[in-house]
Amino acid sequence: MNTPIVEFFKKYILNIKTISIFTAISIPVFLVFLFDKGLGAGILTIAFLTVITFLFFRFFKQKNKEIYFVFLIFILIHLAAVLFIYYAKFQPFSGGSDADGYNGTAIQVAERLSYGNFSVAGIPRVNNFPILIGVIYFLTVPTMLVGQLFMVWLAAVSLSLVYFIILEIGGPKKSAVLISIILSFYPSYLLFGSLLLKDNLVTPLLLAGILLSVKMLKNFGTWKNLIWKFLLFFVILGGLMHLRFYMGFALMFSFIISWFVASNFERNKKIIYGLAMMFLLGFSPQIIGSGYYGQNLFKNFLNKESITN
Repeated sequence: MNTPIVEFFKKYILNIKTISIFTAISIPVFLVFLFDKGLGAGILTIAFLTVITFLFFRFFKQKNKEIYFVFLIFILIHLAAVLFIYYAKFQPFSGGSDADGYNGTAIQVAERLSYGNFSVAGIPRVNNFPILIGVIYFLTVPTMLVGQLFMVWLAAVSLSLVYFIILEIGGPKKSAVLISIILSFYPSYLLFGSLLLKDNLVTPLLLAGILLSVKMLKNFGTWKNLIWKFLLFFVILGGLMHLRFYMGFALMFSFIISWFVASNFERNKKIIYGLAMMFLLGFSPQIIGSGYYGQNLFKNFLNKESITN
């Protein structure tokens, strides 16, 4: 039985063109492996994730061909930054110590996975970001360069989301391309976006949440679209709460306030949908153990000792 997904794979993956491109990429990557295994594994990871991203664009029938071109530009810009920072050991500001800590935890996770041990008990961590990196290390090579090259793909995704946000709020394609490319050279993001830091996962999550917020404020569409958009927003919000709770709250409350002020719905629907979403969104921080609407976080931080510190 040929489903839309099966047809998609037959058309775009199981064809001579795709196999030829994959072969052409594999040969130089193999040569890089001979020079540096970490670099080869990292580039292969970027290539694989880029192909998946392009297939994702195709699957959702993305008609703006410019995004494919600018995505590759984003990759090349941040790839150059990572290689310079890594091999030149360029680290003028803070951030390196956190990156070393995440790298050490990720290596421990990868080692446990290699022995078939899926437990993270006893591994020092404050969030699950190094676990994600550890899985990537397990599938490739346990070296920081691989993790930093994964940050290259996350940066490209973030900048692509900026492109889509500009289009969603009515900006022209040329402006979306120009602004997203200019942002790719933003100095602090070019530096810290090339390090193994959890903020590089926070950025695409936050931008994806903003994009979904704009889409929901404009029009839910069908009930089916309503469900998947809100569920995806809920999941993204949970991820943000876990990594940077204050960014999660900023996204949550900005969406709630914007809903009642700027959503394109008649008054009754705006109130009913808004109250229902307000009720449900409070469970996002509760799922990660912070209490309904993060009441446990407020208890921990809004006290004399925490404020003094």
